[in-house]
Amino acid sequence: MGLLQLLKSKNIPKENVDENSLESNTSLADGLVYAVTYRDEISSIFLYIDGKNDILLGDRWHRVSSLCFHSNRLLDGGYKPAQSYPKGFVIETIPGEDIVSRENIVFSLCSHNGTLYRGGVDGVYEVFSGKKVASRSTWVTTLCSHKGVLYDAGSYFGVFDTFRNKKISKKRITELCSHGDSLYGLHEIFGLFGGWAVFDISKNKKKTMSNEPVISLGSYEGRLYCGTVGYLKVYAEGIVDDKIFLLSSSRTGIVTALCSVPPEFIREVKHSYYSEFNPIELQQTNPEEFIEYFRVNKEKKKVEILNKLFHHSAVNESVIAWLNKNERALMRKASFLK
Repeated sequence: MGLLQLLKSKNIPKENVDENSLESNTSLADGLVYAVTYRDEISSIFLYIDGKNDILLGDRWHRVSSLCFHSNRLLDGGYKPAQSYPKGFVIETIPGEDIVSRENIVFSLCSHNGTLYRGGVDGVYEVFSGKKVASRSTWVTTLCSHKGVLYDAGSYFGVFDTFRNKKISKKRITELCSHGDSLYGLHEIFGLFGGWAVFDISKNKKKTMSNEPVISLGSYEGRLYCGTVGYLKVYAEGIVDDKIFLLSSSRTGIVTALCSVPPEFIREVKHSYYSEFNPIELQQTNPEEFIEYFRVNKEKKKVEILNKLFHHSAVNESVIAWLNKNERALMRKASFLK
């Protein structure tokens, strides 16, 4: 099912928007995509906006264990438990089509030097050729490309430089993430004072601890994001400086995967999403979302939108203020075409 079909029933919430905040909120930078898996092993994938107005990209009838941006496409990998043997999937998130279907579990995906790799039950494989590039004693739950090197970790002790088969850490790491200059890992500590620790593997230094289960890690806007039950924990310099409760928290779900995406992908998603709505109704109900929709269009389309708007008297004041500040030339063109 395509993005537009998935979004047809989505309602736009009414809210008051501070016109002074519109400029900063609508700038396009690298974005964050996350997957939530619920108790029934059904998953949903979202483009993060603010935790409340996140855009649904797709639903899956299986557990999504990994997200990966490869060759200008967002991919999601996962598996569906079966009575005999689990089945693995690699799906192009939009439009939700299988690109590879495997009998083996897909625990993790990683794009490295132009090739897509997956972590399976006994090693690391090239996704499309099926070639095994590294053998491991058990599950490879995470892969990460960091500073030109592919690393793997999982249900075995140690983090490996995959192709050199060299162990760079002895810890049992369930998730890896390239963040800034360092390679980070998620390590579960057992015992009375146990919990989930985020380690800077490059420096062999513990950065933070959590007594709540942490499943996934992601790097976004210079901060480290940790996916847990119903919300994201955001760390800056090892300190929790924010908790982002997600729209999916009305159902008990765990954030099982995080992935950064480039501005071009965000632009494409938002353009498809907002094009579902009448621009006149959109700017009246939610000025911020109207501006997101307006910005991603080309000049000719922008003039058409302005003409439609100004044939009606009920143009939101916040939208007018933003247009007068940022689109004066287009405003003049639109006024001439009335």
